[in-house]
Amino acid sequence: MRLRHFRPTFAAPFVVICLTAPAAAQGSFFNIFDVTWRDLTELVALLGIIWGIGWLLLRPKIASDFVTKAEYSAQVTEIDNKLSDFEETVKDNGKNIDARLSRVEVQLEALPDKDSFHQLALEIKEQAGDLKGISATVKPLAASVQRIEQHLMDAKK
Repeated sequence: MRLRHFRPTFAAPFVVICLTAPAAAQGSFFNIFDVTWRDLTELVALLGIIWGIGWLLLRPKIASDFVTKAEYSAQVTEIDNKLSDFEETVKDNGKNIDARLSRVEVQLEALPDKDSFHQLALEIKEQAGDLKGISATVKPLAASVQRIEQHLMDAKK
């Protein structure tokens, strides 16, 4: 529905008469077009009648195009209700988003940062160096164990 205001008036013919009366009194307006005061009043009356009949015929159409005060109030109330429902939904969604964001922030705080990863990489390199040293120590021990094992196998025979 369109919301428009329409105020019909019958003042238009009277305005034309009032505006043309001074020119009619001087006679200059009428002399140019060879129009008499009677011709002008007949024309204004005819236009007024045509306008009045047209307004009466179009009045139901015009009335159906416009919203009544009750319809307007009902629409405003409906829009206000929908707007308040929308505001509540936005608030609820905001609370849900805040809760989810808080959980994500807690999880992110527990994750290691770049300094922790760097420290971990250094410790892994240190452990790799220690393993190389241990392997150098274990090789002679492995050879000794192999010899003892061989000796025991020979003794059993």
